[in-house]
Amino acid sequence: VLTGPFDRVEEEGDGIRIIDFKTSAPLSQDKLDADVQLSIYALAAKDIWKKPVTSLVLLSLQDDACIEQHTTRNESQLKDALRTIEILEEGILSGDFRATASVAVCSRCPYKEICPASVAR
Repeated sequence: VLTGPFDRVEEEGDGIRIIDFKTSAPLSQDKLDADVQLSIYALAAKDIWKKPVTSLVLLSLQDDACIEQHTTRNESQLKDALRTIEILEEGILSGDFRATASVAVCSRCPYKEICPASVAR
């Protein structure tokens, strides 16, 4: 069971528009199109409101700008997201919590000094 709030949901014609607010830098379009969190929002909204999600919007709030990015999800992408969720669930249920090390993630991690998987020491 996944729970949590949507930042903003709007009715848009016969569908739903979901807006997610971030204070981080904007994503590349490829990363936005593959973002699992937005896929989860699309799946949840479709289930809750029984309407298609016509637009997924990421608003990156910066000091001097608000950058608006758009994406969508088709049925194939939603099926892929469900499979990703199932894989993650299997890992959680098995107790597999090994870190997935990367310079980008490890460099910001507060545990990098004590983590055996860290690549950013």
